[in-house]
Amino acid sequence: MKVLSCNYFGTNETIYFNVKRLAELETAINKPIMSMMSTGNLSLFDMIQIYTIGMQHIDNGRRTQDFYEEKIQELIDSDEYELNDFIQTAVKVLLASGVFGKKAYYGAFPNEVTPTVEKKIAEEEETKN
Repeated sequence: MKVLSCNYFGTNETIYFNVKRLAELETAINKPIMSMMSTGNLSLFDMIQIYTIGMQHIDNGRRTQDFYEEKIQELIDSDEYELNDFIQTAVKVLLASGVFGKKAYYGAFPNEVTPTVEKKIAEEEETKN
């Protein structure tokens, strides 16, 4: 699990997913994370839930789905960000959880790839075949 910086909604904020939060997300969106990512179908509702659950440690969990919907709309209207920025961050934090395997994780974070990591990725691919 990797904690990512997420300053869209306030300074020095973070977002992350562990197994507990991934399970909460699956319940909230009513579909498995693996199928959502494999099909590439990330709805706006899914994205909002990713922020709501992934940032529940901020403000003692008092931020609601409405909060994230309104803030994202404000930021898009301000021309500071595009919807795609929020979607990319949402996908990246799911990959950062590690649940999709080493290849997906290091694909999202290529600056962390070392020769040892390359070997582990190759071993993971061999195991799949």
